[in-house]
Amino acid sequence: MDCTVDDILAAARGPGGADLRGARFRGPVDLAGAQLGDVDLSGAIFHGPFLTRGAQFTGSALMRGVTFCGDVDSGGVVFGSDLRLDGTRFEKAAVFSRAEFHGIASFDGCSFGGQASLDGMVCLANLSLAGTVFHQAVSLAGTECLGGLWADCTTFPAGLDLTGLEIHGRTWLRGATAGGSLVPSSLAGSALRYGDLWTADGRSRHGKLP
Repeated sequence: MDCTVDDILAAARGPGGADLRGARFRGPVDLAGAQLGDVDLSGAIFHGPFLTRGAQFTGSALMRGVTFCGDVDSGGVVFGSDLRLDGTRFEKAAVFSRAEFHGIASFDGCSFGGQASLDGMVCLANLSLAGTVFHQAVSLAGTECLGGLWADCTTFPAGLDLTGLEIHGRTWLRGATAGGSLVPSSLAGSALRYGDLWTADGRSRHGKLP
């Protein structure tokens, strides 16, 4: 089913929210500054850029198994509930800088083919990256996780830097790799942590307050 940005806006105004699962968007989708309720775009394919900078999602944003063929810019977006991107493929650059998540921010099993900008985000619940693959550089600088960081079996690129990442809950990095090697406790320790840390060796250490 071919759709446009107008289909998303029209459906989002309905009582049940926007249910456009499996839709195909051949042109650019520009939702910058829009206000949207519940949105389900699971399985959709976006052939052009997907722009939601400054938008507000007041309900759940379900985008499981989506394919983004173009650039994604969700900088400064406010997600009022869960964002579920499980199994989604980003073929080009993906920007979530300074986004705010009031529910779970789930990127589980995602594939980032281009640079991933996850910096300056505020996650009031968990930031979940379990099984996610970052093929190019990823930035988490200045991101604050008031829940925890879940990154079991996540594949990070070489040169991963967690400096400036603040985690108030548990940090799970079991099986996570950076540049092909298991993420060591010393690297995880560069983040400011307040909760327990689980790394490849299975040990638990409590973070120290500054």
